[in-house]
Amino acid sequence: MVGAAQKAFLILCMPVCLDNDACANILFISAILRMVCGPVAIFNSANIKSFLAYSSITNTGYIAICIFVDFHITLMYAFVYSTRMFFLTVIMSTGECDDLKSLGAEVPDYYKSGASALFLSFAGFPPLVDFCIKFLVLQECIEIEIWAAICAVLVRSFINLLVWIWILSFSITGVNKSFLVRGRAPRN
Repeated sequence: MVGAAQKAFLILCMPVCLDNDACANILFISAILRMVCGPVAIFNSANIKSFLAYSSITNTGYIAICIFVDFHITLMYAFVYSTRMFFLTVIMSTGECDDLKSLGAEVPDYYKSGASALFLSFAGFPPLVDFCIKFLVLQECIEIEIWAAICAVLVRSFINLLVWIWILSFSITGVNKSFLVRGRAPRN
């Protein structure tokens, strides 16, 4: 809920901030930092809530870059991101997923294909929606020559690809916590 309010505030108020050069520069630098630092921080998260929080930070930076590029792309990305996060939250809430490593064991089997498709879309694989939006943003950044944004989008895309492949590996090979042995193993 807080993330959705943050993104709505960003989309509605950022065009006003773009009129002031100092404010626009601060927002641009913070957007680039969020885009690059968010996926790196995801690798340190062990539970679903912190993972979704860092993912939200990353995507807020991407929405800010979209606002610098084109407002229509921003609205399209915000809608697509919100829709994907809604379905991801529904899938995560059906199982009792608290830990990332138990993701594959806790999500019901009938949701695994949908979850895998969402993970691949978030990763930015070419035929899926996230890749198309990244491509539009890169194309616009090249046309208006915002090279820092181009580098940030490419770095974010690469790190994000690694993150979502990492998450996809958990969803495919998850270990159910009830099968883990606590304490010491008996010695023969």
